[in-house]
Amino acid sequence: MNKKIKILLFGTLLCILPLLAANAQDVYRHEIKAYGCLPLGKFAKNTQTEEMIENKEAASGAAFGTGIGYRYSWQFSWNLELFAGIDFFWNPCSAERKKNFSNNSNETPPQYLNIPITFGLNLISPLEENFCWYFNVGAGVNMNKTTSTGWIDHETYFKLGFSPVINASAGITIFKHYTFGFTVETLTSFEVKLKEGYTDELSIHPSNGLRRNMLIGTVHLGYTF
Repeated sequence: MNKKIKILLFGTLLCILPLLAANAQDVYRHEIKAYGCLPLGKFAKNTQTEEMIENKEAASGAAFGTGIGYRYSWQFSWNLELFAGIDFFWNPCSAERKKNFSNNSNETPPQYLNIPITFGLNLISPLEENFCWYFNVGAGVNMNKTTSTGWIDHETYFKLGFSPVINASAGITIFKHYTFGFTVETLTSFEVKLKEGYTDELSIHPSNGLRRNMLIGTVHLGYTF
């Protein structure tokens, strides 16, 4: 079985463990979230070609984006929960990075889609009946897709990338249903791979074989039920 498929299946299995453990008598909840996604560190940096080759790091130049997410939580003690979640983060190309492309209307800058699947532990501390704060940490697997770049008949297509993900989040829950929080998603780095046959100079494309670092800070509004 393909190694990437094994990683995906393992991450999915870890995410559904809390669901398998829960029963009708347990306290569980669902949460849907809307995100604002700020690229951090090298994910936001517009690295030039010479620097890419020297440091073996693929350019990103990502800008502020948006996202949605879902989380299932199972409370197994008065202040502890297990959770499993999946998020979809989208970041467009920054204005600075777009300057690397010509004014040709047919030329397309890259965009970045990250789909982390995580599981972890959530600590809840009620301050009063309708207000509490929480802190959680999680880990899992991230899937990254960079959209095609270039122009008509000369586009470069990127393979789906897989990498481990670690995240930490803190926030508040108000009136038992509404959440507001901050998260740092360390999506780690992965090797950029191009699809063969879609570019004339695959072996010398500046991003091929380099590593892309992914770090995202998010703020979210959520609703639990």
